[in-house]
Amino acid sequence: MPKFCPECGEALAGVTPPPKFCPGCGYKLEEEPGTGGFAGMGMFAGLGSAGPRMDASDNPEELLSFELFNGGGMMMNSGSTLVARRVGGRALVTVRTSGVALRDAPTFETDAKLLDRIAEVFARCDVASWDGFNESDPRVMDGYDFTFSATYGGRRSIHAHGYMMWPPRFGEMSAAVQELVMPLYEERFPDKDRLHTEH
Repeated sequence: MPKFCPECGEALAGVTPPPKFCPGCGYKLEEEPGTGGFAGMGMFAGLGSAGPRMDASDNPEELLSFELFNGGGMMMNSGSTLVARRVGGRALVTVRTSGVALRDAPTFETDAKLLDRIAEVFARCDVASWDGFNESDPRVMDGYDFTFSATYGGRRSIHAHGYMMWPPRFGEMSAAVQELVMPLYEERFPDKDRLHTEH
């Protein structure tokens, strides 16, 4: 069970019994049998349950997957999404640019060393300290929000969400990850739009 609803950010930690639907927005949170993922992962729906299973790892420092969503504004499918997971010694990466639905976003395969380099960025920016971050600025309408999660070996995970509020060094982390991922994306999909982020 995630600590926060991936759709609205409602705190879920300590709610017993574990809800099938978010008490804040009604979003479906029920775990899908045999997938290890949640049926209602919002903008990431389908990525965790399709295709080959993610590699397991006994190394607590090995990054197995991450998801980063930056969004905001009134336009449908605004913002961007980066998703990567370690599968069979490789990395499967999905890049969603602004204006594109997640189901239409291209996925490509690359060397798993990409996740190792991204893990170095996460360590440098101390993303572990973000776990449980869930802050918002209610004074802003039509602002920007983000959702971030990372899963490591040893079942360690990090979850953070914010609306017009970001944890320390979030911008540095986001820019560094884009610098690693986007050249690979543009090499494979030269006619696609470049990633657009609002923060």
